[in-house]
Amino acid sequence: MKINKKLILTLGLVVFLLSCLNSQNMNWKEIETIGTEKSEYNLGIGTDYRFHKFIFYSKKNGFLAGAYNNFKVIQDKQLTAPHAELNKDAVILRTEDSGYNWKESQLGKGEILDIENKENVFFALRRSYHGNNAEEYHSHIHSSNDEGKSWKEVFTSEETFDEIHFWTKEKGIATMGLRGYVYNSIKFLKTDDGGKTWNEIRIPQSHETMDFEITKQGVLYFLTSSRKSYMEVNLETQEFNEIQLTFKELPFSILLDNQEKVYFIAENEDKRNIIYKKENESYSKIEFPVADTMVNDAWIYDNIISVILDKNGGSYYRSEDGGKTWKEEKLPNTFIRDIAFYGKDNIWIRTVPGKMLVRN
Repeated sequence: MKINKKLILTLGLVVFLLSCLNSQNMNWKEIETIGTEKSEYNLGIGTDYRFHKFIFYSKKNGFLAGAYNNFKVIQDKQLTAPHAELNKDAVILRTEDSGYNWKESQLGKGEILDIENKENVFFALRRSYHGNNAEEYHSHIHSSNDEGKSWKEVFTSEETFDEIHFWTKEKGIATMGLRGYVYNSIKFLKTDDGGKTWNEIRIPQSHETMDFEITKQGVLYFLTSSRKSYMEVNLETQEFNEIQLTFKELPFSILLDNQEKVYFIAENEDKRNIIYKKENESYSKIEFPVADTMVNDAWIYDNIISVILDKNGGSYYRSEDGGKTWKEEKLPNTFIRDIAFYGKDNIWIRTVPGKMLVRN
């Protein structure tokens, strides 16, 4: 019998390529989620949940926070858009099994804009709507000492908080007027008692589009409006320092890794995103693995850099040597809604209703 060596080589190559593809995807699995979608109007095919925050604080425990706005009630009562705001229920969904099952907690009317975990105390920022046309906004701080099983309201105000950021279970700041929110000017408030009381503080060179990070010691880092320098503000002592950047690109974002090292994300002339890592008084350059594409999210933990993007069907790029080399993993589902990271390896991606991609 004559053996077709070309056929054998071709089949061997196909098997090899399939094995490579499978090895790329073996870190990812698609799971069905129970409790992440709810609707009385589009039963089984839609959702009236709208989430603003998606976080995991361990390999098994996480939150989805936002609002439930029953579209059937809106339709039946023919509510206008402002009156539909008054119809919202502020909700937090909690999982204890890595994202398979989710339980809902309602914290009142309105929506949850932010949720934080510091030293096993959880904080949630709720906005409620008032007035004949929902033109009045109130802010509420809720806290939980049992991992989100129960919540108590510790603060309410007629001022409009946009975000909350805690660096201990007692100390944190709230922002007003950032990133095009309600106010025409920006404002910062500080708490020293776990959100029960707040006092206004001054942040030098703050601006409405500032991107910032806060360390565990309460040091605030943010880019100035020129993007040629950044500020270092100690929120405990109010001491501050402006530091000039020495690379030519203008960064648009600032990041802290788990060790609180400072990184800046910029774009070069070839439309490639790049990262500059601050090392003493200099900056080391890290190039992203692909050019001319929108990055959905990035995460830095120890020496591992994770990048998720939609280009070419959806990909996850991972570097385990600080950005010197990269490996690509194709994503099984290309529709990306929200992303949560935990530690070195764990990633959750919300995709189509009732589904998540999980990497572990």
